[in-house]
Amino acid sequence: LLPEEKQVLQDASVCGDATWDRLIRDVSEVEDHDRVLRSLVARDLLHANEETAFPDAREYGFKHILIRDVAYDSLPRLDRARRHLAVAGWLRRERRGSRRQLLALLAHHFEQAWRLSLTRTGPGPDAAVARSAVGHLSKWAEQTRRTQARAAEEIYSRALVVAEGSKDAVEPLITARLLVGRAECLIEMGRH
Repeated sequence: LLPEEKQVLQDASVCGDATWDRLIRDVSEVEDHDRVLRSLVARDLLHANEETAFPDAREYGFKHILIRDVAYDSLPRLDRARRHLAVAGWLRRERRGSRRQLLALLAHHFEQAWRLSLTRTGPGPDAAVARSAVGHLSKWAEQTRRTQARAAEEIYSRALVVAEGSKDAVEPLITARLLVGRAECLIEMGRH
């Protein structure tokens, strides 16, 4: 692969199963992203999807999950964290699609940025990243709880991991609300 093809594949891999030409344009350092995306489709690494989650954006998917996984794993942890933050920023600006889907995507990208920023020697995740991850996970859990207690309990648990692993970044009241939300899910499932 050419260096710009590798970089676009890596950028796309951070997005998940699908990526969009406008997202790549905004977050990638590659200048001629349209040409590179066409080249990746011609090389049978990506395919263009007929439907798209974002109007006025061309959606692409990986031909195989292993292609995505190799591209993602080839990025150093801190580069992945930085790219997850860039994708989250783009999603925030776009604010299209269903609210639940957007919350889930934002929660995922902020949570991954937080997790990937954890280091044994460095300063660790930024407090703002921790607060964003907890905030989006919490909202997503609250929405999910209305119809799926089991899924909501898992999301609350993920938010608690971030909150408790972020020292003073998350206020104790927010952590308490997460604990109560998780407990209510467990009660609803009969697991108290």
